[in-house]
Amino acid sequence: QYFVRGIMADSKYAVVTLSSQGNPLNLKQYILVNNNNFWEVVVDGLEREINQPLAVNKKLPDFNLDMLPLFQIAANRNNLKADYSDVHKVMIYEGLIQDVAQIQYQCGTTKYCYIVLYSGEKFLATKKGDTWNVKSVSSSRQAFRIMQDEGAEALAFILWEE
Repeated sequence: QYFVRGIMADSKYAVVTLSSQGNPLNLKQYILVNNNNFWEVVVDGLEREINQPLAVNKKLPDFNLDMLPLFQIAANRNNLKADYSDVHKVMIYEGLIQDVAQIQYQCGTTKYCYIVLYSGEKFLATKKGDTWNVKSVSSSRQAFRIMQDEGAEALAFILWEE
């Protein structure tokens, strides 16, 4: 089972970003081609490419490069957050959760974390200095706008497209 992190498609190609539900840091990106309404993977391992436009253009010259995500996972791999205990402590202290078992999804970097509870509540945690600030958001789109306003739209890969 996977979390869909983003899809962009035209009539011929689609770019898909996924992660396994067991490990949201296990990010994968694929390009699929539509052959008679059957989608096939034509590029895998896109998440490992530092220069995605060049790599895709070599393999698929007719691909619309505007469909590539703003973010490049390979460029941000070292900033991915594996330990969320500091964010969990803030959420528990502020009464947003009672226990980490309430969390269905979490993914983040050293500066931003996106959290979805099983109840459907969503949060964006932002680190300012040494302090995490956790804010309720209505959707991944709102979280994206907040990050975009702070100049961090390239970190959109942490979001889960519910």
